[in-house]
Amino acid sequence: MRFHAIRMPKNKSKQQHGKRPPETVDCSPPKKIPLENTATLPENQVFVDLLGKNILLSTSSDQLNILGQTFRPIFTGKLVRVTDGFITLYPVIIKMNNAPFFQFPTPLDFAIEMIVFFLPFDPNTKFPIP
Repeated sequence: MRFHAIRMPKNKSKQQHGKRPPETVDCSPPKKIPLENTATLPENQVFVDLLGKNILLSTSSDQLNILGQTFRPIFTGKLVRVTDGFITLYPVIIKMNNAPFFQFPTPLDFAIEMIVFFLPFDPNTKFPIP
């Protein structure tokens, strides 16, 4: 019994309908994310009003852990997306004791029900982290 290999044509284009993936060729995040508002609930209007502005927010957890670093949940960044249930900040600065201006490399989504407080904020402002 003999088997013959059949060569299949290569699929040169994995993109459908001409859409580009959100990553660039070198797999880095996009440099600029367009502002997006897909919220339909009236209680999200307070976030829609801040769309495109820098905010400071804190979440309800006591501590978080990223890359082996434990820190308090204090974040600053530009509000780029508001949806029902989530907001997206990019670029995001995580306020850690040992690196108070650590910029996270990708956009971060926050569940609205986990946000304790938020306010408009200049991301270059320096303040002590307790």
